[in-house]
Formats: sequence, C-alpha cells, structure tokens
Amino acid sequence: MLESRRPDDTATEDTGSFETTGHQEKVRRCLSCSEDFNSAWAGERVCKKCRSSARWRQGYG
Repeated sequence: MLESRRPDDTATEDTGSFETTGHQEKVRRCLSCSEDFNSAWAGERVCKKCRSSARWRQGYG
C-alpha cells in the first residue's frame, strides 16, 4: 500500500517509514476574506472566522 506524503515529510533510513518534520506556524492571508491570520500549518489557508461561517459550512466558500 502506498503511503500518503506531504512536502514536509521525510523518510527515515532505518525503517523507510515517513515522519513529519514538524509544522511551522506562520501568518497567512485568508483566501476567503483576505485578512491575515495565524496559520498552524502550510495547508491552512482559510481563517477560523471564515470556516465557522454558515456560508463556508454550506459550501459557498
């Protein structure tokens, strides 16, 4: 079975399994409202305020 890999994953030499090297928190711009927010990882691009809105939950982005 193939393992899912993210760009921040690295293979260990002894086991060949993947370990996460760690997520880096960073201030990013929300793709929905364009406000800056503290993103916990590289794939988090929408702020909590926008994700908790009824519009987002209904799938209107």
